[in-house]
Amino acid sequence: MALPNLSLVALQNHLETLHHPITLSLVAPQNHLETLHHLTTLSLVAPQNHLETLHHLTTLSLVAPQNNLETLHHLTTLSLVASQNHLETLHHLTTHFWQPFRII
Repeated sequence: MALPNLSLVALQNHLETLHHPITLSLVAPQNHLETLHHLTTLSLVAPQNHLETLHHLTTLSLVAPQNNLETLHHLTTLSLVASQNHLETLHHLTTHFWQPFRII
């Protein structure tokens, strides 16, 4: 059972979270992610269909030069797919889109 979407908009040096994550939409006002502090405390595990205490998001591979959390430039959307009401395989993520940022 796929989880709903989550939109994270960074316009004030912090991430404003919505409920029910599956797709992260990270939008920064200046063509690059400048507000990622506290992102590691974001829980993508949703057995109760809501954000919960997270777990090592920094260990996720975000398609960086060394396959770890490093450069996130131009990362606009990353899709995390859960097949059983919780995140399972996250290696290389499932889908990622590299597009220019838009200010919302």
